[in-house]
Amino acid sequence: MCGKNKFALKTRVERRADGKLILNGSKFYSTGSYLAEWISLTAASDDGGAGVLLNRNTPGLTLVDDWEAFGQKNSVSGTVIFDNIELDEGFVSQRKGPMKRTGLTFPQILHAAIDTGIAEGALSAAVQYLNHNARPWVESGVAPDALPASRVANQVVNRTRPICAYPKEAKYSGTGSIDDAANFTCQ
Repeated sequence: MCGKNKFALKTRVERRADGKLILNGSKFYSTGSYLAEWISLTAASDDGGAGVLLNRNTPGLTLVDDWEAFGQKNSVSGTVIFDNIELDEGFVSQRKGPMKRTGLTFPQILHAAIDTGIAEGALSAAVQYLNHNARPWVESGVAPDALPASRVANQVVNRTRPICAYPKEAKYSGTGSIDDAANFTCQ
């Protein structure tokens, strides 16, 4: 879809002699396109940029599952080929004049915000995991008073108990669920 920079669009919308708008070109690494119901793109035209929205079943639209996702599971990104697609002008937004420098910046900012949110979530999950599951005593030589133990059935934790350092034992407090480690102390 693009050339050497985001303004050198090679995918083009052109008006035929009969007045119909026609789309030709291709775009590689189209995020999520392989499963998308609608494909959104920007193309060049003689009048400036054109925003185009296409249904995945549009004649002349080919979705190619050719993205080798290095560690990106379920990206389903790939090449999209536009071959003499007759456009419905109701799904085309023409922009007069040259594309503005910020014309494609919003998607970049949006993608960066999504990536930041994913990274923040991953960091939060890592901190949570380390706070509740790390065993720093192995390296430090200082054993904890208890280790958490969980019983899992059908991928659901249905009981937790502390495993106490010898000679202590887990004693039920007498209140609360016997399936919750919070209701036990090491004595």
